[in-house]
Amino acid sequence: ILRDSLWDNIKIGDKLIGKVKALKNFGALISLDEETNGLIHTSELEKSNQKIQEGQEIRVKIIAAQRAERKIFLTFDN
Repeated sequence: ILRDSLWDNIKIGDKLIGKVKALKNFGALISLDEETNGLIHTSELEKSNQKIQEGQEIRVKIIAAQRAERKIFLTFDN
């Protein structure tokens, strides 16, 4: 059975719960579902002053999506 993936329905402004997959020097990789990851860029991390750690669930908001490159950019949803 085929199902829609997050990519099929994603829109800027959508709010989701994700899990911090990894912290890198360029930002935090956030797992949004089994096959979809997004990025909270370091500039967004610095603006928020929130401290996060791997494995933590957080509320995020989609601020940009580049479908051709399959990139999703996120910020915190407070």
